[in-house]
Amino acid sequence: MCRSLEDILHSLANGLGVGDEVNKSGSRKPLEEKLAKFDLKLPCSSTKHALKIVPVSLTNAESGFAADTAVLTAGAKIVGRY
Repeated sequence: MCRSLEDILHSLANGLGVGDEVNKSGSRKPLEEKLAKFDLKLPCSSTKHALKIVPVSLTNAESGFAADTAVLTAGAKIVGRY
């Protein structure tokens, strides 16, 4: 199922507890204010671990962390590391 941007923003607003405010105001401002409170925002996918990935990196500390973060925020499952 392909979701529109409005559907995604509606779900995000509901998940953050500002869905009613967004609906009443007809504006995304309550959602923007709520999101501004977070220092780090990571996108994610809803693949529900259907994707299985083996990240490859030069070092475990720096590029390994970056590779793992990329895999996990894509909604994939790490099945090994190199």
